[in-house]
Amino acid sequence: MNFRDEGLILNIKNYSENSAIIKILSKSHGIYRGFIKNSKSKKINSIIQISNLVSFEFKNRIEENLGSFSNLDLIESRISKFIFEKIKLDCIQSLLSIINDLFLERENLSQLFEKLNNFIDKISDQKISQNEIIANYIKLEIFILSNLGYGLDLESCVVTNSKIDLAFVSPKSARAVSFNAGRNYANKLLKLPQFLISEHIEPDYLSLLDGLRLTEFFIEKFLISEKNFYNSKQYLFYRNNIRDKIIPFPIFK
Repeated sequence: MNFRDEGLILNIKNYSENSAIIKILSKSHGIYRGFIKNSKSKKINSIIQISNLVSFEFKNRIEENLGSFSNLDLIESRISKFIFEKIKLDCIQSLLSIINDLFLERENLSQLFEKLNNFIDKISDQKISQNEIIANYIKLEIFILSNLGYGLDLESCVVTNSKIDLAFVSPKSARAVSFNAGRNYANKLLKLPQFLISEHIEPDYLSLLDGLRLTEFFIEKFLISEKNFYNSKQYLFYRNNIRDKIIPFPIFK
């Protein structure tokens, strides 16, 4: 197998004194893992940083064996844009820990690449607010759940099929529930933040907390409990950092 593509660096592991094994989410071929030589050189080391967008050539003589990357070139250094902004870095590390652990290699993941690439582009903008960063992070978690077969249905009420006044999510069915249908059971339901169902609503700190609780519930239920999510502790660590950054009121200078 031999192909050229571009992709996002997901993970780097030292292999020997001068080599590393890297994992890339490619645009057209899915996730691939392989050797990279001279990984300690100044040029290569600056390229193989998580979230960087690179072009590369992948070679593998026998499909079952580990291949290798060559002609690795930097398209855009993303990590340099937010390496000192902890909220952005926590979001990236949290998402990459899920993708690295739970998505199978060599499958078509073009939509995932597009979503993650767009998310990294958005948070690279210095003008983006913290609320926007976290809101986009939550939406990407929902997309990841859906891609792994555990989609949330937020389009209509599971009880009445109404698309109006949706206020909750059922923890059993992962479907939306209207306010009238769910108000007597509110303590048993998850809150549905309105920014997840309307692009015209800006998230506040309460809706962001509700959004994080919503996705965390289903990630713990389906991904941590049922799948081999080896880095779940690391994921939860980064996620707790994100939650702790939510400010309940504006800071005036």
